[in-house]
Amino acid sequence: MKNLCPRTVALASVLAALMPLLSSAEATIYSAPEGIDHSSEFAVKVDGEEAFVFFMSENRYREHYLPAGDVDFRGEEKVIVRNVVHDLSQLDTSKSRESWVSFEAEKPVRIEVMPLDPVQSPEEIMLIDQQGTMIEHTRSGDRIAFTAQAGHKYLLVLNQDLSSRLTIFAEHPETDVPNIQDVDTFLIEPGTPRADYETTTRKTLYFAPGLHEIGDAFPLRPGLQVYLAPGAYVRGYFTCPPGADTAGAAGVKIYGRGILSGENNQTTEGPNYNFLPRPLGFWSNSIYLGGFNREPADDQIVKGITIIYPSEQPIVGNGRNTLIENVKVLNLEKGFGGICVGSQATVKDCYVSTDTRALTSFGSETTFRNNFIVGFRELIPFYFGDRILDDLQGITVADSTVVGDWQTLFSVHQLHFGDLRDFNFRNVRAYAFGSQPNRELLSLGVGFSPYRRPGDRGSIEGVSVSDIEIRTSGKPPAISVSAFGFSEQAAVRTVSVKGIRVNGDPATLRPAIQQHAYDVTVGDRGFEAGQLPVAKEPSRNYPMLEPVENPAQAFPRRDVDGDRFGRRIAHEVAYPSAEQKADPAFPKTLADAFGNLATGASLEGIKTIAAPAGDFLQTYSPVSDPRMSTLHSPDYAVFVSQQSSETSAAAVPVYESIGTLMSTGQRLMNPPPMLTEHFANFTHRGPVEVTVRMKERAPAVEDALILPSASGIMPTYAADGRSFSFTLSGPQYLVIIVNSDWMRPLFLFGNPPEDPVPDPADPAVLTIHPRDDFGSLANRRKLADYRVINFAPGYHDIGLFFPVFSNQTIYIPGDAFVAGTILGVNRDQAENHAYGTRLITQNKDIFEFPAFKLGYEKAEDYIYIGSSNRALSDFLGTIENFTIRGRGILSGEQMDWFKGHETIPGYIILVDRAGKNGVLEGLTFTGRHFHSANFFGAPSLLANVKTLYGFHGNTDASQWGMVRRNFFSTQMDDGTYIRNGLDIDGWFAWQQNNANTFCFARSLPNDGNTLGHAHLRNVTVIDGRYGASGMSNLAKGTYNPMRGGFWLGINHDRSSHNFGFVADVVMQNIRFETIVNPLFQFAPMTGTNYNQMIGVEDITFDNIQVPMGQNWQSIFGGRPEAPDDHMRGIVIKDLFIGDQKVTTLEEFARVRSDGRNLDVKIE
Repeated sequence: MKNLCPRTVALASVLAALMPLLSSAEATIYSAPEGIDHSSEFAVKVDGEEAFVFFMSENRYREHYLPAGDVDFRGEEKVIVRNVVHDLSQLDTSKSRESWVSFEAEKPVRIEVMPLDPVQSPEEIMLIDQQGTMIEHTRSGDRIAFTAQAGHKYLLVLNQDLSSRLTIFAEHPETDVPNIQDVDTFLIEPGTPRADYETTTRKTLYFAPGLHEIGDAFPLRPGLQVYLAPGAYVRGYFTCPPGADTAGAAGVKIYGRGILSGENNQTTEGPNYNFLPRPLGFWSNSIYLGGFNREPADDQIVKGITIIYPSEQPIVGNGRNTLIENVKVLNLEKGFGGICVGSQATVKDCYVSTDTRALTSFGSETTFRNNFIVGFRELIPFYFGDRILDDLQGITVADSTVVGDWQTLFSVHQLHFGDLRDFNFRNVRAYAFGSQPNRELLSLGVGFSPYRRPGDRGSIEGVSVSDIEIRTSGKPPAISVSAFGFSEQAAVRTVSVKGIRVNGDPATLRPAIQQHAYDVTVGDRGFEAGQLPVAKEPSRNYPMLEPVENPAQAFPRRDVDGDRFGRRIAHEVAYPSAEQKADPAFPKTLADAFGNLATGASLEGIKTIAAPAGDFLQTYSPVSDPRMSTLHSPDYAVFVSQQSSETSAAAVPVYESIGTLMSTGQRLMNPPPMLTEHFANFTHRGPVEVTVRMKERAPAVEDALILPSASGIMPTYAADGRSFSFTLSGPQYLVIIVNSDWMRPLFLFGNPPEDPVPDPADPAVLTIHPRDDFGSLANRRKLADYRVINFAPGYHDIGLFFPVFSNQTIYIPGDAFVAGTILGVNRDQAENHAYGTRLITQNKDIFEFPAFKLGYEKAEDYIYIGSSNRALSDFLGTIENFTIRGRGILSGEQMDWFKGHETIPGYIILVDRAGKNGVLEGLTFTGRHFHSANFFGAPSLLANVKTLYGFHGNTDASQWGMVRRNFFSTQMDDGTYIRNGLDIDGWFAWQQNNANTFCFARSLPNDGNTLGHAHLRNVTVIDGRYGASGMSNLAKGTYNPMRGGFWLGINHDRSSHNFGFVADVVMQNIRFETIVNPLFQFAPMTGTNYNQMIGVEDITFDNIQVPMGQNWQSIFGGRPEAPDDHMRGIVIKDLFIGDQKVTTLEEFARVRSDGRNLDVKIE
């Protein structure tokens, strides 16, 4: 018997320890380095010798603390969602404890197991192998013994408690071991610095037994072989470097019997509640093999290793001809999925412990065979689809075993436009734990996509499910099969389900075959066509209110701004009378009426450089730096020229942002593909000729959709199919969709000429160069002495909370990339937080978190400022007369996603609302993990700003003041709220799959007050909301109360908001470029515990274009429980849905509460 224990040894010792065993009767137990926790729940002997029992769990069951094991919730305890109070601290997390033993042997060996927990006395024993076969065993007291066969995997569950289980991995002896004496092998002993081997040209990296720290994102390269020896324990993760110039990871092989652990990072999605380390970049899987971002990624192998504590889905790749064999995956966070591969791949003999998407593929001709899937609850082990652009066919899942409280066994869904064909699920044994009365064998669905256009496909055809054995310990559950399509072109067709047994008997199957599902056979029942389900209203359960005798007296409207400027001031500005037009004193805009006319910091007395007169074209040099999370696009090359100024064609840098940290409940899917954003900036006056060329790794151009469609831009395609060209008549922001791939859009920003820019030679200008350290306190102090802070071309790391002061301009030119966040600070109070070198927090409890107690964070790097908004204002002070402008990029990529203002202000720019006269102009924001720039002071102006990176919740768009001009945003939360004095003219908004572009209000104003007096016009919207957080049959419902193009959902019922009004809002010239779901959601959600009356008055929608139509009918009306709710004076003019002008409400909408107190006019 040998135990391979790690130690720093000489080469000869390493060789001796790793010599292959000569005795076939001998078993070799894999052990762990010193300091690695062993199981506190099981003791195991292998052929009479004590085995090291590995252990993975949350920290309360561990001896040593790990960031990955910290699952205690430390964020805000209670939040209100849809009028329901959720105590997040009491959430039952989907995590379980895993104990396992690994050894190798050539012959059968005797295994003895002793549970160490006295409470876990084995009253009921389940012992199975990877084929789902019950294993004979003996029991003596609490001791369990059985014989293990080499090459088998075994699962032991006691008393049906899946939260604690033991797995035995009985391996065959290794035959594929690199020669460490080979000149092409780099032997890595414990303690070897990563820098020594990261850039080696040797073909093989050999991790010897012992503990290794490779850190985050260790780069793979073509042909690299990484061997993890038995007893090697490697902390970190491997990644194929993404980006336009990456060599990729084709031919990579990662193998051995060692362990790859992500334990140094916390295993959480969503906000960083606990302040523990985690990757902020993209593709932080345990192993990212590449292929999803055009990286070369073919002919790869991952074999034999064990992966634990992954911080995202463990193995992800989208190349061809991938082999994943005998890999053991143990997730602590059971929602992270398992193994995702591309085309012509094989995944076999693997063990995957996860609750969702254990095995999936984004390529065709893929086989999953002889795999062992163990979950905890609500398991969806085999999940295919969601957003598949290309056709997918020939997927086989066979000869496998599933254990868990699974919900759906096989799932094939489609929301995009590739056809999914020829799925074969056969010979699977599924052990169903728990007491669910219903289990779903198969779920097939083609769902609603807002991006669908005439002619788009996206069907599912040819699905076979056969020879499935379901086993339960209690009453057999009902077994359902569901199928639905979206349309005749996007349907479910030709499905066969047969040979399904439960506990040895033929299963009673309950088919739910719905609309656009054809030729479906379930057992002995055939369905030529499915039936449309009966749509159900969203449920409501709130107290009924009695009507008051005199609503106007009981609910008097207060309107401070209306009393100052007129209660219909927005309407008067939008539709002035002849007399008002002739009156030079009458305001031309709402900003004029409110006196909200910002000028920002003055440049008087400072030398400036003006834009050229007449037509001109200005392009910018690319910025490249290994620290950048923003990449150069692997898809698009852009060239611009201008005949009128005789400017020849020049390349425009095209950057790429990649989504990450998708939040649970606000994601469409996990794993990838994730959205990417490709964007390019140039500045011009006059027409510009634009050519977009597909790079070598991108597909040929079949078609290009250029939005806004109202621009009428039609491209001319090159004969080689690799490029297209068009003319841009003037400065404009475009979205270009190539080959219907809405997940890889190109944003083309033709910027207007800048106002004169500060001359770096002026002594009032401080120019910061890329190598300057302005994260230091000494340099930060210098900033207050200058009127202009100018960034030289290149990459700048400015850190967080870079200060901006009163009477100061921060200028970022088009060839500068600035990573960091900006904070408005009064000069007199800048020392309060050391000029932003200390992070401010409004949560004093964080200093008691393990992150601070154990040294992951330093308390001296933070300062507590008090929990109230007043405390924040008093601490930072107010600023006035400031400008942040340019044509460069400001990236918040260094700021983690924290939950709200109460922990760390995560805005990319934050200025206290008591400030005055702030201008934000021209910049491109990316890499943000929270709301965009935040300043609600007045006067203020936002103009020509491009806000990107809206890939997860909390990424609300612009919150900079009330006057916004010609801006662009993508967001995964609300686009804008209606606020008093809001004046928007020119906005291109892309709403991702959460929240709403036009959010009128989430809660009422304080009792009796009025929210409104807003004017929004000339807006283009790409509405990307699918109607639910994931795939669902929208035909089952009448609408989603949380979704609407124009959303007056009001979903917070608060004690100080008993009644209130929304009034005097004008929205003009608004065009939706995608299907809206629905157009109007004017049916408040809030309950009646506090909210007694909601009044909506004088809202006008004028020239609303919805060429792609709406999926659900719109809805208008007060709450059924609140008889005094009213909606009056709602006018909808020139509404076009499809190519038809709407003339009656009934054509596109329905009413709630029988239309009580509802007045909607269609003109």
